[in-house]
Parts: sequence; C-alpha cells; structure tokens
Amino acid sequence: MTTNTAWRVWIELWAAALGSPELQALNDTVYDSWRKIVREAVAAARDSGALSDSPATGDPLENLRYSTVQLARCCPRAPS
Repeated sequence: MTTNTAWRVWIELWAAALGSPELQALNDTVYDSWRKIVREAVAAARDSGALSDSPATGDPLENLRYSTVQLARCCPRAPS
C-alpha cells in the first residue's frame, strides 16, 4: 500500500466514523495501537541515548521539529 493510499483509507475511516459508533471504536482501537508503538519507540530511543531531550527554546513547534528529526535518525522508516 502506498502512503497516498494509506492516507486515503484513514481519511475515509475518519469521515465514516463521524456517523458510526462501531467505526469510531475501530478508529480508537487502531489509534491506541499506533500511539503505543510510537510511545515505545520514543522510550527505547531515549533509553538508548539516541534521542535527547529537545532544547529548551520555549517554542513548541521548534521542540516538535527537533524531536521529529532526532526520532527519524534513530528509528528509520520501515520499507513499504
């Protein structure tokens, strides 16, 4: 599945879930799984020292950019 196709699937799920409690539950389950994967990857990266705390700039966007770059360096994208 290409990234474009995957995003289209997500968008369709989000739209359909607005009117369907069953699809909202599915969406919540899938997102909970994704959040767990991301939390574990970030924790592992921090524990190994590959991901350091973001600089204390006070700018949330800069901190997010810094963290994203650090995470990308230690956790390369899996082949699709």
